[in-house]
Amino acid sequence: MKIIIRLCSIIILLSLFCSCGKTYSEDSDEQGFARNYVRILSYATELDRTMLFFDNPSGQSRYLRYADTENGTAGPLCGKAECTHSDSSCNAWVDWSFTAYAYKDRIYWIQTSTAEKCQYLMCMDRTGENHKQIRQLTNDWNDIDFPSGDIHMQIHHGIAFVAGDSSTITDGEYKDHCVIRGFDLDSNKEYTVLNSEISPNASWVRMHCYGDYVYYVYTRRPDPVILLDTESEFREEGNKEQEDPVLLQDTNKMYQIFCRYNINTEETEVLYETDQAEYSVNGIIPEKDALYFITGQGNDDGLTVPLFRMDYKSGQIETCYDIDINGAPSTTYIMDGKMVVYLRPDKGVFRYIVTDFTGNILMDSNFLWEPIDKCMILFSGGDDRNLYTSFVNLEKWTSYFVSVSLKEKSMKILWQEEHPNSN
Repeated sequence: MKIIIRLCSIIILLSLFCSCGKTYSEDSDEQGFARNYVRILSYATELDRTMLFFDNPSGQSRYLRYADTENGTAGPLCGKAECTHSDSSCNAWVDWSFTAYAYKDRIYWIQTSTAEKCQYLMCMDRTGENHKQIRQLTNDWNDIDFPSGDIHMQIHHGIAFVAGDSSTITDGEYKDHCVIRGFDLDSNKEYTVLNSEISPNASWVRMHCYGDYVYYVYTRRPDPVILLDTESEFREEGNKEQEDPVLLQDTNKMYQIFCRYNINTEETEVLYETDQAEYSVNGIIPEKDALYFITGQGNDDGLTVPLFRMDYKSGQIETCYDIDINGAPSTTYIMDGKMVVYLRPDKGVFRYIVTDFTGNILMDSNFLWEPIDKCMILFSGGDDRNLYTSFVNLEKWTSYFVSVSLKEKSMKILWQEEHPNSN
């Protein structure tokens, strides 16, 4: 009950703050939160040192949980004393969801109705009470699927911007399609930020709001280039007299476009475009004059992890710095002014490297935790004090929500749960 009382107090303070109307400083606070938790967003959100998160190792989550990072308490976001937290009567119940975002005095999430086979934008009080349906987003599961992309949903200037995609089969061939749409929380107005062409090749989008813009990077594998090759090593053995060339496909290069959409004018500006991209973009952080981003891989030999900077005016891209990880397998995240490199475990030891955007090392620490060898990382993010990471043990279907203190260089398990019915 302590968490519920605490959350109620916060709601009262927020209502007093919001009663004066929308201000620039208010938007700045929202913006700072989104930038800090850029890669934990969609699966988790934060409220006054309390993490609110979904626990979805089997690919779906029915309940929203909390973890108080100061006193170590955790559980479903429900204050009903008699509740067993086992059905839809629980305040923490969200049907089926991957996406949560705290905005002002409410928690918003995208709910997938398994009964109706469609998706809704929902909200609740920060105590888990007063569930409310805002609007229906999709008509059926063959429509656009929300969420997808880097940040699945970000609420900015009172608009829920959501990235989604669809995959259809036409003439026995898969076709991909990406969208970013905006849904006004106070009216029926909708915005179309991105509506990509339907392509037989895989495509994906990364999104982040900043100021008056929605920044995004859209990547698509290009149509295969057919190469003619007459070298005998590609011919069928024993048929060296064959005259017909062998057809090869070159799909190494990708089409990629960096854009920003003006929320006020509803116009899109192309910042950079190429059909020679070698790596996908994994995360973006916009700033006033430049966009910082990380890619799916480092350089050609895979020994470093780079941070890139793109100037809005010139469109020029430069490497800020590289982190040498000696070829170790890793996952990279970008946050507000920081890059995080998570080195995958070896004999129960995993390593976090945290730098600022100038390359200064803020933390480089190893953590010994034997269960990590059997775990898969689901997401990670954080702020100036803590990093938060979700792991799942795929053998025992046990999930963990872990915090790492940047100051104390220590790790704490905030929540763990067994899922015996997962398969």
